[in-house]
Amino acid sequence: LSRGAVCYARGIASRWNLTDTVAFAQLDARSVLRSLRSHYRGRVTEIVISCPTPYRILGTAGNSQLPLSASSGSFLGSTSVMDEAAATLAPGGILLLSSNVE
Repeated sequence: LSRGAVCYARGIASRWNLTDTVAFAQLDARSVLRSLRSHYRGRVTEIVISCPTPYRILGTAGNSQLPLSASSGSFLGSTSVMDEAAATLAPGGILLLSSNVE
């Protein structure tokens, strides 16, 4: 997300009185999950990961911001992101994953 999008989302959350239950950040997923484990005092019972088109298909114009493959370190569905999510969730927590989110 861009800085502007994060500010906009925070404004909406404030108008809807959700600032105690939602947060928006301009960070990579692994950093956010590590930060939750370090600083959040509550239990993380649900994590939603919404991936855009999973990765760019070589030889196509496509979205140049997408990772080149599923094994790319910047791929949101990478093993390292899933490992961080599993370490962050409370026992019995739920991980919701969706792809092709545009």
